Amino acid sequence: MRNTKKIFEVGNNLLPAIAYGDSAGLAVETKSYHEIRQQYGLVKKLLDIDNPYFSKAKAGSWSDDTQLSLAIANSLISKRCFNIDSIADWHIKALNSTPSILVDGIKKPQGWGQSTWSSIERLKSGKFNPYNSGDKNRTGNGVLMKLAPLAFWQAVTPSIDDEEQTVILTRMTHDSDVAVVASLVHRQVLIDLFNNQIEPNDVLDLSVDLAIQYENKYLGASDTISSLFKKASSYREINEKTFDILAPKGGFYSPETLVIAYGIFTNSHMFPDNVFKAVNLGGDSDSIASIIAAMSVMKFGSIDEPSDFHLINNRDELSNVGKNLADVAIKNLEDK
Repeated sequence: MRNTKKIFEVGNNLLPAIAYGDSAGLAVETKSYHEIRQQYGLVKKLLDIDNPYFSKAKAGSWSDDTQLSLAIANSLISKRCFNIDSIADWHIKALNSTPSILVDGIKKPQGWGQSTWSSIERLKSGKFNPYNSGDKNRTGNGVLMKLAPLAFWQAVTPSIDDEEQTVILTRMTHDSDVAVVASLVHRQVLIDLFNNQIEPNDVLDLSVDLAIQYENKYLGASDTISSLFKKASSYREINEKTFDILAPKGGFYSPETLVIAYGIFTNSHMFPDNVFKAVNLGGDSDSIASIIAAMSVMKFGSIDEPSDFHLINNRDELSNVGKNLADVAIKNLEDK
């Protein structure tokens, strides 16, 4: 028997929490922790945003982490199932609604990662489909940051195709075994948190076994992810020193994203404290913080809302989409 109360708690809180983490990290994205200390001391609340990849915006503004999580959720609601063509269409709608910004003299959609942007542009052209649109050998975290709504859906209404759905979604934009293994590990961690099958302090250790399992299936990943997880497990804490060791690419590389997110979550379970632990490390702070926020909601359902939670752009809309997602998932489960 499903815990309907928790399902609706997760639905209500998932997207707003993702947006909060996204906004909190967006203000300092790409900065080092040294730069954050010099400019802010410790970040403990939402800040106005002045990000070279996003431009200036008020506190509570969010980026593609939230935007594409919404795309996944809206597709699931509209189709009542996983449908990659629908997901692609919602990504195109999201791209079309995103203002452009000049970055190093090149016009790009505000806040979007290169692989996701280029892949969705291919889909827009009509010359590609979701099965051949992905950037080859790309290993960024553009799927991890939007995966929580799909993992929530799969946790509530599981099917034998769930793993393959995750692979298809990943390869639509990031066509590499490393990205696929990272997505599959994170999907399972989110589902196990939702189902209370793991405790937060076991996440980092569990991820080693999951990574090995999937690396044996997707051989192009080799031991890339599991070896990094093992290294992180030996440190047990993610701080300024271990961030430099474990995430030399700033966390923009998907295995690094998971190591930092899981390392923080293992030692700091509760939202929003764990969000700001990620934010103050810098690097890809918006994606890592939004991933950690989603993990907290998947585990606990309810959250302690920070005093500035009301600043989140379109917070009520985000909650309503999540509630609709929960409602449709429950109805699908009842129809089985």
